Order: sequence, then C-alpha cells, then structure tokens
Amino acid sequence: MRDERVSVQLASDVPVDDTLLATLNQFHFKSLKLQKKAVSPHVLKYMNKVDQNDHSSTYMLRGMEAAGKANVQRLLKKDYLGMIGRHFNIYLKQSGRIRLGKAMNKDQLEPAVDILADEFEEDMVRHFGLTSFSPSRKFAVAITHDVDYVGNYPIANLKSGLVFLVNSLRTVMRPRLSMFYLKAAFRFLFGQVNYYGFDDILKIAKQNDFRPVFFLFAKLPQGNKLGPLQRLRFLNPNYSLENHDLSRAMKAITEANAEIGLHGSYMSADDPDLLTAEKEYLEHKTGHACQSIRQHYLNIYGRISHEIYSRIGIQVESTCGFISENGYLCSTTRPFYAVLPGHGQNQVIVLPMVFMDAVPLYFRPENTAEVFAQLRKTLHWLKQFNGFAAFNFHQRVISCFPEYKKLYEDIVSEIRDMGGKIATTTEIEKLYPPCTDV
Repeated sequence: MRDERVSVQLASDVPVDDTLLATLNQFHFKSLKLQKKAVSPHVLKYMNKVDQNDHSSTYMLRGMEAAGKANVQRLLKKDYLGMIGRHFNIYLKQSGRIRLGKAMNKDQLEPAVDILADEFEEDMVRHFGLTSFSPSRKFAVAITHDVDYVGNYPIANLKSGLVFLVNSLRTVMRPRLSMFYLKAAFRFLFGQVNYYGFDDILKIAKQNDFRPVFFLFAKLPQGNKLGPLQRLRFLNPNYSLENHDLSRAMKAITEANAEIGLHGSYMSADDPDLLTAEKEYLEHKTGHACQSIRQHYLNIYGRISHEIYSRIGIQVESTCGFISENGYLCSTTRPFYAVLPGHGQNQVIVLPMVFMDAVPLYFRPENTAEVFAQLRKTLHWLKQFNGFAAFNFHQRVISCFPEYKKLYEDIVSEIRDMGGKIATTTEIEKLYPPCTDV
C-alpha cells in the first residue's frame, strides 16, 4: 500500500508535548504507546510535529498501512490530545500563583480527562483494529494527613470556633447538623479539644495494614520569611519539629514505617532557597528522606514550583486540589508528570488530591453520611479508571471529631471492600509501570 500523508489542524492551541505524551503512556492508556515516533506499530509508524506557527499545531502522519485516511481525519478532528492537554495546562504551564477555592467548570467535578482518554482508546480500537489490553491494576488511594497544628493552640481554637458558630447559623434549617456545629463551636471556643490525633491514625493503619502519609511543616530557627502582616494572618502552622507532642508522635510514626513528606510553608512555593532549607531541616530532624510535598494552604506557583521540586529532589507533589470544594482540579483520578526525568532534571509526578476533610467541615457544611456518599462516588470513579489519588485528612480533625474518626475508618474499609489498595505517594511507579502494546 502506498504511503499516505494526512495533515490535520488540531482544534486547540495546546501543544502536545513530551510531558503530555509520557503522562498518557504511563498513567492513562491501557494499551497504546503514544509517542512522537510511534502511536502504535499497527497504525501510525511516524508522528512528527512539522509546524507550530502562531501557536497552532499541525501534525503529519505517515505509513498508515491498515488505516484509511477518513478514519484518521475523524479521529484527530475530535482533538482528544488537545482537550486533554488543556486540562493539564491549567496546573502545569502557568507560572503564577495557583490557589483555587472551587471548581471553575463542571469538568473539574468529574474526571473528564479519564473519560476522554478511554474514549480515545476505544476509537483507536474500533477504527484501527487494535486489541485492547488492560494491565492488572488495582485502583489506589494515598491516605495523607496535613499536620497544621499540634497541641492546644488558642488562636486556632478561636478561628475554628467562630467558623463553626457561623456554620451553625447557616444550617439552622437542618437542626441536627446545626446542633453538631454549635456543640463544636463551644468545644473550640472553650479549649475543650485535643489536636494530637496521631495515635488514632496509627492504630487504624496498623489494624488495616497500610502506611499512612504525614506532611510535616519545618519551622526553621531563622524563620520562614513571613512578614508581620502575614504572621498576624497565621499563614504557617504553629509548631516546631522540637514540639514535645510531635517528638512523641515521631517515634510512633517511625515504628509504623509511615511516609513523611514536607508541608511547605506559605512563602516557599516560589522560593528555592527557603524550600531547600525546609526540606533539609525536615530530613535532619526526622531522619527520613523526604521525596513528597504538599504546600500549606495549597499554595503553588505551577511551573515555577515544579522546577524547584525537580532541582531539590522532590519526586511527588500532591497540592493539586481545591480549598473549599472536593473535585478534580485537572479533571483526572490518575497521576501525571509535571517534570520529565533526563537532561539534568529529576522527575516530578503530580498525585491529584480529590478529597479534603476541611471542605465539608468548614466550607460546605454537610453531615458525615453525605460526605461518605460523596467519597463512595469518588471511589467508584477511581475504580472505573484504575486511578490513584490522595485523600487528605488532618490529624486534629480525627482527634477533635469522633464522627470524622468513624468516617475515616469507614472509608478505609470501603477502599478494601471495593478491591482497592492504600498506598503511599511514592509508590506511583510501582503501581503504574509503563504500558506496553500487544
């Protein structure tokens, strides 16, 4: 059959770069090797970018031995890669501060990228006769914990108590939920709370045979560069690594073989010197190598932060989530690359954070039955797409709210009952080996 050439103008201005292609290869497609030099040996022998004038992307496809010209045009007209890339670029390409309170569109309330990726593969199988092959994967969840406060902290008590008092008024038409918040408000305002929580988490982890992940703040002796007004806003956690309660917890955390990651300070996201100092201080004080991070207040600067992570040896970041809404910031339940290894760079993989306990507790008042129903829906998405994402609990919430401790235990059981795995953030490559064609 003669060699045909088809030039197709993609609908979007999103470049299909190496990072996107590597992400799709390793984390999304079940069988297709989507590379610049081989989309699939059965279909497209060569894929080469030939023109990118005025930010438009044109691709030349050659050697379509079994595929008709019309099918290739139909496939690329849908612009799957452009649409998928657009979702990732929200988080990866810009250099400004990214701190989203809630979803900007409905695609961020469901894993639209995973749906598109599966539809793309189905089209390739249907129109080009490929044999679909699904690797033997379980879906996985990293049970992570942001450690913001340790010990009794009057300022945090006051802030939380006032929020719960407001939430009690917001839910006055739901008497049981309103009373839940009213009781919480009085407990916090009168200091009747315990911010420890580590023992409960480690006990549940031991009973269910999983390794929890703790993101710890590294308060530097010289300070973490907050200005006077920023200190008044209490933008960093309250404790030092020498805190008596935390020192006691560290022994149990080490014995449990838990993973320790860095909870980067508010100013560190675009400051390589500060973030390096925090990482080194955390490693020195805990004796644990730090390979993962979640920025405090989910404060991140896109490409700038990821380049810093690559330079200092952070392999996994899990800041990718919303502050006041649970959803899918990049519309996926699966990890993806922020920085590819090679050319002097260390890889950085983003692990999406799709649930945070503070959302229903502080921002969108709901009872734990409603929260559990939402989490079950999220787990079904994860199972459907062989996803791997992070759930974020705060250890102080587990200790202060028996209802959330019960929710925590129920979610752990639900993951296991649905056939999922509870993993640490750094187990991504073990769970997602590169896909191969059949």
